[in-house]
Order: sequence, then C-alpha cells, then structure tokens
Amino acid sequence: MHRRTRRQLIGAALTASLLALPSSLLAQDKAAHPQPVQPKQVSPEELAKLKAQQPVVHQQPAVAGQALPNALNIENGTFDFGDISDAEPVNHTFNFTNVSDRTVKITVAASCGCTVAGLEKDTYAPGEKGKVTATFNPQGRNGSQTKVLTMTVIDPQGVFAQQTMTITSNVKALVTVEPPKMYLTEVDHKAGQTSKLTIKARSGDFRISTAEANSEFVKINLGEPKPIEEGGEKMTQYDVELQVGKGAPIGSLSGQITFNSNDAKMKVPAYFIGADVIGDMKATPPQAMLRVTTVGTPFSTQVRIDSRSGSAFNITSIDVEGRQDMKLVADAVKNADGGYYMLTIAGQTPDQPGIVNGTIVISTDAQGGETIRVPFTAAVRKADAMPTAGKPMVQPVPGSASPAKPTIIKH
Repeated sequence: MHRRTRRQLIGAALTASLLALPSSLLAQDKAAHPQPVQPKQVSPEELAKLKAQQPVVHQQPAVAGQALPNALNIENGTFDFGDISDAEPVNHTFNFTNVSDRTVKITVAASCGCTVAGLEKDTYAPGEKGKVTATFNPQGRNGSQTKVLTMTVIDPQGVFAQQTMTITSNVKALVTVEPPKMYLTEVDHKAGQTSKLTIKARSGDFRISTAEANSEFVKINLGEPKPIEEGGEKMTQYDVELQVGKGAPIGSLSGQITFNSNDAKMKVPAYFIGADVIGDMKATPPQAMLRVTTVGTPFSTQVRIDSRSGSAFNITSIDVEGRQDMKLVADAVKNADGGYYMLTIAGQTPDQPGIVNGTIVISTDAQGGETIRVPFTAAVRKADAMPTAGKPMVQPVPGSASPAKPTIIKH
C-alpha cells in the first residue's frame, strides 16, 4: 500500500480547501444579493376578475396638501348674467366631460337656497358628456350676487376632488325699501316713536295704492309719489312715516306692513317692524329663560320686576298664559326695602317634546296702572332613556293655551 508522506497530506488538504473556496464565496454572495423573482404572468381576464374582487378603498392624498385629481372637465366654469331685474329667475347651463378612466356618480349642490342645480342624470362613463343647469331666483335681492355650485363624485368616494362652477350677477331690484327692515329699542308706550322708510321703484308710473299694518300699534302715513332720477333712470320715490308703539303693551311688539301697487311685476316686499316697548316697569331679563329642556322635568326661573324711575309700586295681579299640562305657578316677593319684586315662575315641562312658550302678564299700580308682559320659551326634547315596556312612544302634539293656577303675591 502506497503511503503518503506528512508533507503530501498537508498539501492535499490545502488544495481541497482552495478548490472549495469559490463555491463558498458564491453561496455567500447569493445570500446577500438574492436574484429578483420573475412575476407571474396574469391574463387580462384574470386581471379583470381580481379588480372586481377588490373592496372599494376611500383614497386620501398621500401627503398633506396634495390635491386629488379632477374627474370632470368643466367648460367655462364661470358665467356672469350681468345686470338683471328681480322679477324672474334666470338660468345657465354648464357642460362637462368625464375625463377619468372610471364610471362616476355625481351630485351637485348650490351655495344658496335661491339657486337650484339640475343634472340630466347622475352617472357618467369615461369620456361621456353631461350638463348641469343653474337656476337663480333674484327675488328679494339687490346688488352684486355670487353663487357657487359644487359637484361631488360620490362613487367612487374619496378618489376625485370636488369641482365648482360660479354664477354672478348684478340684481337691479325693481322696487327697493330702505331700511329693508326695522327694529326700534326703548319705545315709550305712552308717546310711541316716529320712524321713516323710503320706497324707490324703477318706473316713473309706479304708484302705491294701499298700505296696511297688521298691528293696531303701527300707524302709517304714506307720502306722495316723487319723480327722481338715479344713474340715468327715471324712478319714483315714496317717503313713509311710521308711528310705532303708542298705547302698546309694555314688552316686545312685532308687525308687518303690506303695500299694494299698480304694477303686478313691481311688488313692494312685505315690511317687518319690531319694537321694544317700555314704560316705567322693567323686567330683567326681559324674557324668562326655561333652562330645563327634557320632557316631564320640574323647573323654576326668576325675573326681577322694578321701576325705571325708582318710584314705589305694587304688583296687583299676575296671569300666566301657557300650557295647562305645564302646571305653571308664579310667586312674586317684594324685597326688604320695597324697591323691586322678585318673580319666581315654576312648573313642569310637558310629556311631549317640541317648542313650548307662553307669557307672564304682570299688572301694577305704577304710573296709573302699567301692565308688563314677559314671554318665556323653551325647546323640549325627548329624554335619553327608552320608554318603559307597554308604554307607547310619545309623539309631539301642539299645546293649547290656558290660564295657569292662581298666583301668589307677597308684599
């Protein structure tokens, strides 16, 4: 048997190690730098099936402030009607195209109740054209107007940006009233207060035939028509004098004035007027606050009654006009030095939700017998708890006004 020397054995081992070295290094390199895996080829039919199985994703911009793409191309998204009267509505049609690669369902909303937006339909395929009509009603408006229509893609949701269209106009009202409404503060109930308003019409032949108020405490003195010219237009002006609040009960006064003219198209808008009628008697706060707003709940509130002039007075009677089921009672207590009364109103909110209101009528011997009216109101809602078994759900019903229980007055 051939025997190898020690030197031959060592040499053979070194040779084997050197021969194995490249494959070892290659294995390490492959582990550190894996080769890319070739993607599996998917047919168009399989791809369509996979897309159909994917849930709808509400996409959001990847970065704050990044805009979503537009699904629609709106042709001329701004339109100006120019000068228009307030007699009739005007309309304009915007054209748009779905420029996305998806079928979209859209809605459109206007920024004001005076503007109505109409779509031919709500769903549009890629490349399909559509129209949206904006109808603006200028009645009751005057001067520069800007209204915005907003189109929103609701399906797919959150993928495309909202888009807007704008209509503008300059409304030249045929009839204007200045001031447009009136509220007078601290009107003495004995003397009343005189105020004025001006009516202008864009016609030299315009005439007001009648002027009527729905309150006996608002008196109207209609002046004669005067021809005027503004901006090259021939117009007619009326100056109207109002006597408000004389002889009215102390408290809030509201009224409406109706004017009739000789031209059906040139209508004078209904005129609203309010006043805070005062006397020597004063209520603080002027309106009682019912803070409890759940059904079937006891409540109480206080109102201070005193004299503006500091004169001594007595409360002679108190009537509470309100719902009988509220079990209202009132207790007036004079303070120690006799300078004022503290009026306490107590009761229970009704079992039915809704708006409740009423009035406390306070009669005094001040200034020969002044009467002050203090209104109260509250919005009553259902209790959070569910109704008990066997008890029907309560439905809102209107309440009837009736006198409350007798009042206690303590001097």
